[in-house]
Order: sequence, then structure tokens, then C-alpha cells
Amino acid sequence: MASDDPTQPVVFHNTQRSNLGSCSIFREAEQSKQRQACAWPANTVSNHQENVKTKHPQLLYESKLYRILQGGTGIPHGRWFRVEGDYNVLVMDLLGPSVEDLFNFCSRKLSLKTILMLADQMINRVESIHSKSFLHRDIKPDNFLMGLARRATQVYIIDFGLAKKYRDYDPPTHSL
Repeated sequence: MASDDPTQPVVFHNTQRSNLGSCSIFREAEQSKQRQACAWPANTVSNHQENVKTKHPQLLYESKLYRILQGGTGIPHGRWFRVEGDYNVLVMDLLGPSVEDLFNFCSRKLSLKTILMLADQMINRVESIHSKSFLHRDIKPDNFLMGLARRATQVYIIDFGLAKKYRDYDPPTHSL
């Protein structure tokens, strides 16, 4: 059940949704309670949800990884996570199309310059995650998204549901 605290975000009922796996993108929202609109302007956040009874829940773990990786270039901002009714809900920054979507949009042909520019950013995102002692374990074009507006040329990495810590520093060991 949603809190009546006006400083807390409200879960909105979507009037138009695009479903991408467990992700629902806010296109337009109706407020579920009669109070001030959420602090996030329309079309700025995406809502990932999974049933609380799912056999292998991932969103709580994924929300923790977004917090750990927070501040890294190309890591989207996880706004909040909580249980709402029968669902685990993760709200994060809204991003643009995936690299896979762009590839398909461009008739599956990209210039060498575009490929090199994307590859440079994608490799940097993976290196950044590794520097925090995590392996992504689901690297694919669908999990690299472009930013929006001023950040339209920036590549973001998403979907940390399968990520795993692989290194401990006390004592320094690797575990896979």
C-alpha cells in the first residue's frame, strides 16, 4: 500500500504502457492518490516490476547494484525500490532505445565510426562495473541503451539481475 507521506513517491496507474519484459515505461500517468504530482516530470522514469511470488526475484538485488554503481558514467539512476501490493517495483531514469533497436532501425548496417564510438563506450561501461568487483553476466546489445535529450549520445548499461560479485578485497580473492 502506498504511503500518504507527500515526500514519498507515488506508484502511478499507467494509461499507456510499453512493455519490455518486466519494464513498463511511463508515457502518461494518472495519480493513484489525490495529492501533488510525483517529483519526477512526465516521461522521465521507467518502472520495472515483478510479482513478489516470482520464483527467482531479481529487482531488489538489481536495485542494490544500481546504488553500488551509482555515479559511474553510463549507469542509470535508480530512483527507488519497494513492494507495492503484489509487486516489487524499481523506478529508474527513463532511457532511449537500445543498441539493438538502433541497429535494426538502421537496416542492420552501421558505419565503422558509429561502431567504434559505441564500442568504446560499451567497453568503458563494462570496465567500470568490473572496477567495482562485479560481472554483468548478460552482455548483449539489448542491455545497452542510449540516453535522451542532452545525453542522447551517451551509452548506458542496464539489467543487473544476473550480475555477480567476483572479487573480495579482504583478503584479496576471486570467486566465480
